[in-house]
Amino acid sequence: MTLIILVNLCVFTNHIMSLSAFPFYIQSLGGTEALAGMCAAFFCLVAVVVRPFVGW
Repeated sequence: MTLIILVNLCVFTNHIMSLSAFPFYIQSLGGTEALAGMCAAFFCLVAVVVRPFVGW
């Protein structure tokens, strides 16, 4: 049980770290602030939609 909790903590931490750095990465590639925001929003949306299917 403890291992499951630790794995879930690592997955959640990875998601939050990726989400916070993602817009800056898009901007470093030459994207605008609007594009970076849309990409971050799409990233969140996909994470919410896919989560129930991955849980199976």
